[in-house]
Amino acid sequence: MPPLDLEATDSQKLFNEIIFTYFIPFEIWYTRTTVDKVGEFRSVHGFPYSNFQANRMSSPDVSQIPVITTTPDDVFYILKLVISRMISTGSVLVVEQTLEQLREIVDKDYVGIIKKKLDDVYRNQTIPGSNARADKIERENRMSFTVCSLLLSYGCNLTREQILLNDLDISASHLDRLTRDLAEGTNISQNFTNVEANIVKSYVTGFQSIEGKLKSTLRVGISRLLYEDII
Repeated sequence: MPPLDLEATDSQKLFNEIIFTYFIPFEIWYTRTTVDKVGEFRSVHGFPYSNFQANRMSSPDVSQIPVITTTPDDVFYILKLVISRMISTGSVLVVEQTLEQLREIVDKDYVGIIKKKLDDVYRNQTIPGSNARADKIERENRMSFTVCSLLLSYGCNLTREQILLNDLDISASHLDRLTRDLAEGTNISQNFTNVEANIVKSYVTGFQSIEGKLKSTLRVGISRLLYEDII
């Protein structure tokens, strides 16, 4: 008697139809909506958060000095939830297709938005000489943050671009942890055969390719920051 081809059974076909017609689209919508809910910062310690984007569900962490946002924590928490649910379906194709769409969301709707906001910050900077005092204060704030970061000091107030750069730095760290935790966790081995598990792990670790975009945007931003400090 030939082995049963589960993919050919009516129940599996019905399962696949539900997954690809409803489940994946909903999860992608949920992730994109979460990441797209940006721009509603509160003012903390006099800092005008409303001028740039971050996740609406995020909030400044006032327990940290300097104050940072919880945007990366929120975004990567949602990513881990969604990917874990996709893995629990036991379908290699579901994991592959979902990760491809999630990669696009992170690339365009998260990293891309932060990059755009960084560009807006520099584009809208005060023209040299038009407001010498404001320009001097801004320059001193930026230099203060740079020195503070290098010496691991505390108590500095962050400017808009510095918080965005900090979000990128934290996001790169979160991405590494996310892929490592998922690839090394038990969820994959519990839902896939050994052969399938290796394929799924390769898809999960491949998700880390977004790190290149994160770090390149961060490097450009830091270079701009340091350049502005020395001129």
